[in-house]
Amino acid sequence: MKRLFCAVALSMLLAGPAGAYVWNNAKWGIGQGDSVPYVVSEVLSQDMPDGDCLEAVQLGYDAWTAVSCSYMAWQYAGRTANTAWGAGDGENVASWREDFWDDSPVALAIASTIWGGVNNFLSDTDIKFNGFHHTWAYFRMAPGGDGRTDVSSVAAHEVGHCNGFGHSDVPGATMWPSTGPGDISGRTLSADDIQAVCDVYPSGGEVPPPDMEPPPPIGNVEFGGDCSMERCVEGLFCLNDGRDLYCSRPCEPGDDTCGDGYYCAFLADGGGACARGQDPGRNQAGFGEECGNGLQCQSGLVCVNDDGRIYCTGPCLNDMCPNGYLCAELQNGESICARGDGAPGDLPGAGQPCNDRGLCARGLFCIRDPLNVDEQTGELVPYCTAACDNGMCDEGFRCIDLQPDGTACQLIPSAGSRALGDPCWVNPEAPFSRPSCGDDLVCTDYVIEDQVVVEKGFCTANCSPDDCCPEGWGCAELTPVFGQCRPDVEDSPRFRCQGGMPP
Repeated sequence: MKRLFCAVALSMLLAGPAGAYVWNNAKWGIGQGDSVPYVVSEVLSQDMPDGDCLEAVQLGYDAWTAVSCSYMAWQYAGRTANTAWGAGDGENVASWREDFWDDSPVALAIASTIWGGVNNFLSDTDIKFNGFHHTWAYFRMAPGGDGRTDVSSVAAHEVGHCNGFGHSDVPGATMWPSTGPGDISGRTLSADDIQAVCDVYPSGGEVPPPDMEPPPPIGNVEFGGDCSMERCVEGLFCLNDGRDLYCSRPCEPGDDTCGDGYYCAFLADGGGACARGQDPGRNQAGFGEECGNGLQCQSGLVCVNDDGRIYCTGPCLNDMCPNGYLCAELQNGESICARGDGAPGDLPGAGQPCNDRGLCARGLFCIRDPLNVDEQTGELVPYCTAACDNGMCDEGFRCIDLQPDGTACQLIPSAGSRALGDPCWVNPEAPFSRPSCGDDLVCTDYVIEDQVVVEKGFCTANCSPDDCCPEGWGCAELTPVFGQCRPDVEDSPRFRCQGGMPP
């Protein structure tokens, strides 16, 4: 088996003899008058009409075909339902990923390349565009200013990788490793890009007919050796695992024939190749199984710490989860399946403390608000809330922004409902201000030193002969006009109770 994968960034690449372009020592073996066919997936970007996106992708291939000093040529071969990437199926596919992206979110697109044999001829290249994290446009005549990325510029860059080129260090080159929103310069090859394709694919340098093909050169690099500059010995091929180039050999996925430090990597065509490292697909935990301590979850699952129970789980499907699990809302608006059989009504509602697992009723999530603390212990008390509705929240809440994104309805700090004798409330947003007890009571015996409340005091009420204090409290005279309820004292003579005593 002779295949390898080449992503956006190549490692240990061979520099071209002139200019600053980079070539990875692999190329297409094209005969005179021949071209390399490519197909485009039937479903493209959702950000523009299909015809515009198709035309923009084709421009990326045409940019490399139109160079007069080079025989490199791409030929559009139609649309396909195939969206495989790195599959080695003989189709050179350009496709979009709108619903899922399993690589770096900053990547605009990634090219895969497969090559091998004594001549290091390319045999399969695919490009996948990241429509999950980025928005796209086809700016026909001039750069765009709406924050979207030009399809044709990125396509031309990725086709350069499919020609066997790495990133150039010449600013402004199509193979320069980055672009910006609205930038269309990449769709036009620079002098460095033209030098690259004319050096590697010079006009007149096409592959000769079979009877004129020279004998293949003999390689001397053994298994595991660096093949970025030298060829592998017979029976081996050069493998690019995304980090290094080294000689590898075919294997059967699941066997242990590759030796120490290697595993048999599964390839899309059903075969395998010996790759460095440990098998990432081995010892992976499934849904509901324990994870952590080096044990990862299977693809599509995440490892969660559920009140000390660490296990693999996944997103809710139409708010549904398997038996033994319930759909739990997360702060970022997503939801996952958490262990438990509780119905939504059994979980805390808005403003109530989250349960001991951090779960809330359907549509709510648990928030850790530094303003919501237990007055006795001083410990933070997480509570259940919801995202703001167009900046609005229910009474008693206010809308706040969350970091890095999202909104939440925050409980507005208040004294709440307090009784005689309860400690006064200190506003956490203004700890230097006078403590309070709500609308019906007053705070007394508090102490403020250096603008800090050092004694909260307690809640009481004003009193008069007709507005008596409850049992166990006496109306102590403060002024000739009114008194104040104090615990364990008798009524002052002027304020002896003449009305009914409250409970």
